[in-house]
Amino acid sequence: MPSGVFFVLFILACPSLSDARAEVGKERRQLRVDAYDLSRAYHAAAMFADLRTTDIGLSRPGVWERNPILGKHPSDLRLYATGVVGGMLVQYCARRLRVRHPRAAVWMLVAVGSVHAYLAVHNSRVSDD
Repeated sequence: MPSGVFFVLFILACPSLSDARAEVGKERRQLRVDAYDLSRAYHAAAMFADLRTTDIGLSRPGVWERNPILGKHPSDLRLYATGVVGGMLVQYCARRLRVRHPRAAVWMLVAVGSVHAYLAVHNSRVSDD
């Protein structure tokens, strides 16, 4: 299954940016996007980059996955399904955390997204060797 399909499914399964509150002005409609919405988008993009670079890296000879949950040579389905489920779990926890601790929810998404971004850079360096 193509990787883009999993990304689309992830975006559709998670509450989308439509959660941003739309304010109706006198002449036009404005969409207000706050830090929480941006951190959710950052997390989703970084997670997808991590999954995609992992997939590309695993297609090269002599490269294997070090994540024990996935195994040394996971199938595309297992790789993306595990990543999407994990990403949805993080998004769900952030949504629940946002009720009482909105800043903590933003920073949690930024932190997890930053780990994924680092792993994407690492994966691209490994696959280039």
